Amino acid sequence: MKERAQTKEQLLAELKKLRRENDRLAKSLAKRKPTEAFLRESEKRYRGLFDNIPIGLYRTTPKGKIMEANPALVQMLGFADRDSLLKRDVASGYLNPGDQIRWKTMIEREGIVCNFEMQLRRSDGTSIWIREFARAIKDDKGRVLFYEGSMEDITARKTAEDEFRKSADRYRSYIELTEQVGWVTNADGEVEEDIPAWRKYTGQTYDGVKGQGWAKAIHPEDLAHTVEAWKKAVTTKSPYEVEYRIRRHDGVYRHFIARGSPALNEDGEIREWVGTCIDITERKRMEAELFAMSITDQLTGLYNRRGFITLAEQQLKLSKRSKKALLLFFCDLDELKSINDTLGHEEGDNAIVEMAHIFKESFRDSDIIARIGGDEFALLAIGTDGINPEYLTARLMNNINAHNALEKRRYKISVSIGLSSFNPDHPCSIDDLMSRADKLMYKQKKLKQLL
Repeated sequence: MKERAQTKEQLLAELKKLRRENDRLAKSLAKRKPTEAFLRESEKRYRGLFDNIPIGLYRTTPKGKIMEANPALVQMLGFADRDSLLKRDVASGYLNPGDQIRWKTMIEREGIVCNFEMQLRRSDGTSIWIREFARAIKDDKGRVLFYEGSMEDITARKTAEDEFRKSADRYRSYIELTEQVGWVTNADGEVEEDIPAWRKYTGQTYDGVKGQGWAKAIHPEDLAHTVEAWKKAVTTKSPYEVEYRIRRHDGVYRHFIARGSPALNEDGEIREWVGTCIDITERKRMEAELFAMSITDQLTGLYNRRGFITLAEQQLKLSKRSKKALLLFFCDLDELKSINDTLGHEEGDNAIVEMAHIFKESFRDSDIIARIGGDEFALLAIGTDGINPEYLTARLMNNINAHNALEKRRYKISVSIGLSSFNPDHPCSIDDLMSRADKLMYKQKKLKQLL
């Protein structure tokens, strides 16, 4: 009986134990069901994201067999459906086999691939540019289970970059062929990127050009108006144009015209300035020569009427500011017609040249001497305060007499002179000044004729 009771107690104990275990199992199962439901919901959400995200997603075996691909990748690679893509081997998609080698090397070394750009072959044989991110999924022992990653179609961006590069190359070639100096600055006119063409021309270093350092190559006399023009362009966001001299690497200054345009952001603010500097030294030289020809008397090398009036008007303005007087001599070469008629026009031209030489000997280099007509000369004496006009006239006449005293002369030089003065306190025009002197000159000529 005693053994039978112990057996019953043992059975009851076992039963209680089994009941407790059953309760634990029931509780475990009760907890597991929500977990499984959550996992199923998570899987559903993941699949929805996988199928609808606009970036291509994939999963492949270590040997390159495509295990999974989302609709975006199927469409990107031009396949009719997912199954058609899964039949494709990864290696067949590389346009450049070298890209596959680089990809494998990178992922084996680092376990991850970031911003990997390459070209892939689509199902129709055309190619696209993609940017890829990938990683290796490994087990506890470090063995690769599969690769997973994403692909983004960047064909449009690469095409734009290629077009920009071609455009930049064309622009650079144009700049080099035309011997221009291209430049780019930030919105404040500071150099941030290297400008090799500027450094090559000026001999400055990159550190020397950075910021506002480029301005050190500008001629000191041109710096003020260059800065003024620049500030105006920045303020008005308008194209920039200015002429200045740039110091070449050998220390020689040459004339340039700088033109720049602002590149604006979408909000209308200046992003940067892009421009060129064009060497106009030869143009300036030709302009100077043409201007000199336009104001120079070809026979004597003196100024002509146009040159005389242009320079005289400038001196009248300076005289009014400085309060310094001027004297105008108006001279006529006497008996030129007689020389032409008796000795020929060539000798008449010689007489004009001789008179020009006498004028140059009689007055200063700062004075303005001109042949303003066939036999008429004008001279504007600068800064004549305290100088007796009769002294200047006497010096001119003495030089004429000395010239006439030379041996073997076939004729004598003679001039009629009219003199007028410019008073800065009571200014007049150059025309009035010349008119007064002209009247006095003709008055002297008539007196000579009467004698």
